[in-house]
Amino acid sequence: MSKTDPASSPRSRKAYGGSRRDVLLAVLGAGKCCLSAGEIYYEASHFGTRGIGYATVYRILGQLISEGRVVTLRGQAGARLFRIASDPDDRHSLWCTECGRAQPISAVGIVAEMEWFAQECGFTDLVHHLSVQGRCRDRAS
Repeated sequence: MSKTDPASSPRSRKAYGGSRRDVLLAVLGAGKCCLSAGEIYYEASHFGTRGIGYATVYRILGQLISEGRVVTLRGQAGARLFRIASDPDDRHSLWCTECGRAQPISAVGIVAEMEWFAQECGFTDLVHHLSVQGRCRDRAS
């Protein structure tokens, strides 16, 4: 099966269907946990929606992040990666850098400490995201 032949792929236009937004959500939900914007663009443009551009991908990803449907992580090389949020409060995660498996974590104590520290330093209107990276048990051996 060739990546350049959308007709031969199970990820054809019929598999995704719908609006560009629906296509991006389907791409994010179809496979690997965390994808870069370039990977999302490639999947969407080759197997879902013809004529979609990088700007459209970034615009829709921004909307999905604002709605809490998608969260971002930083990869080992610093690249911004995207994944479907497991729930509306999913902003903190433990994820495997090898297989992409993500596990949402509760960070109530850490968040409270960060908010206290920010207040002590004179910061307001805080936005935060905690991502702990490592190798999962399956990949560590």
